[in-house]
Amino acid sequence: KENERVKYAQKEPPEAKINENKMPALNNVLSKITEKILGNRFQHDIRELNTAFVHDCGNSAAFLLRKILEKTIFYVLATNNNADALKDRDGKFLGLHDMLNLCATEKIKGIPILLPKTVKDLIGIKFLGDSAAHNYLMDVEVSDINHQVPIWTVAIKELCDKLASA
Repeated sequence: KENERVKYAQKEPPEAKINENKMPALNNVLSKITEKILGNRFQHDIRELNTAFVHDCGNSAAFLLRKILEKTIFYVLATNNNADALKDRDGKFLGLHDMLNLCATEKIKGIPILLPKTVKDLIGIKFLGDSAAHNYLMDVEVSDINHQVPIWTVAIKELCDKLASA
């Protein structure tokens, strides 16, 4: 202690510098897909996701993958005038597990919003997002997420195919 104050080993936090060249190509592709189809409303989330991957922040990446997925489901149902389907009998919004099951059974133009196999595969991403948000005993690593990202990408594309003109 110095003058009854705790002296920190690091006086200033390091400045985070993001090297755009290090961003995974997949995230750049996702950014183009979401910007083209979903507009700018998802770009902040995609930029944060890119940052999480670049800086090996697995908890943040898992949480953001889940957030973008939930947001896309809501947006698809809203553009198809069916956002109320995301509420239970008491008017509360469904959790992700129930949202995914709804997407497997709810149809737009005779086709499920998400194919049942996609929904089954997305449960891993849900688990990682839940762990990142609620399990203080473990950390999600980017390496845990990498094998889930292709499934997530397919789901986002399936959802985008169901968008009504907004």
